[in-house]
Amino acid sequence: MPTGFQGFSGKSFINYNALSFSKVEAVVVSGDGPNLCGHMMLRVDNYYFHISGVYNYPMYMMAAQFDAYLKQNRKTELFRTRRILRNRNAARDKLKILLSEKWLWLIIPNNCTDFVEEVIGAGENDFGLISNCPTQLSIKIQQEIRRRKMVLTRRGYRARR
Repeated sequence: MPTGFQGFSGKSFINYNALSFSKVEAVVVSGDGPNLCGHMMLRVDNYYFHISGVYNYPMYMMAAQFDAYLKQNRKTELFRTRRILRNRNAARDKLKILLSEKWLWLIIPNNCTDFVEEVIGAGENDFGLISNCPTQLSIKIQQEIRRRKMVLTRRGYRARR
């Protein structure tokens, strides 16, 4: 169980109007103990949001507190992926709802990845992860990059000309 700084209760977050959703990232950090899947957080502008605890309100912290979070919890950032949201208002509304409700963390289902996916999915409509194991997201990102360099034909993908 995490013992260092986790942030502040999402129930007390009031700065929704300050969120422009111009910088949105899914951020993956190392996990606690034997957790090989890591931990996923949502960065929106100058804030980080995440699930911490088995049955708790989601947490938030300012970007300036993120390094303290990493250090106090002996975590390292593994990678992050930036997302461009088409419907920022829908993402803001979803975040507001999720921060006001306690989240029941069930290890693989209903975990930190689901939290991030719900918010980004509300604004993007097509953010589906291949796994609830955050470290697997890097595989999906690499596949997306390769596919963008390819053209889908009846016989499968081939290199662009």
